Amino acid sequence: MFKSKLLIASMIAFSTVAFMGCGDGDSTTPPEPKVHTIGGTVNGLADSIVIRLKVDGEVYDELVLTEDGDFTFAEKVADEAEYEVVPHNNAENPLLTGCPNFNITNSSGTANGNVTTVAINCS
Repeated sequence: MFKSKLLIASMIAFSTVAFMGCGDGDSTTPPEPKVHTIGGTVNGLADSIVIRLKVDGEVYDELVLTEDGDFTFAEKVADEAEYEVVPHNNAENPLLTGCPNFNITNSSGTANGNVTTVAINCS
């Protein structure tokens, strides 16, 4: 009888120690950080152009536009990030070739949702 009580007491002690590492049962994981896409439309392209997405003043992503229509940068930006879409113009990529009358609206703001309102007009 003494051996059975000792065995039961040992099993209870083992079970208690084994389950102590299981936490309090709250297995929720922290939410994924909010991220948003930046994009819009381009109209009147004569040839390809390169645009850049800047986040907090630094170049964050680059996109080659080859035809009229919708565009979206591949890299997503963090919630509340300050963004700006700008043309990339240098000797290897003269802007005037693909978009002689470049005009951009809604090109900057704070990302608090997916942005689809950047508008580039080349005509």
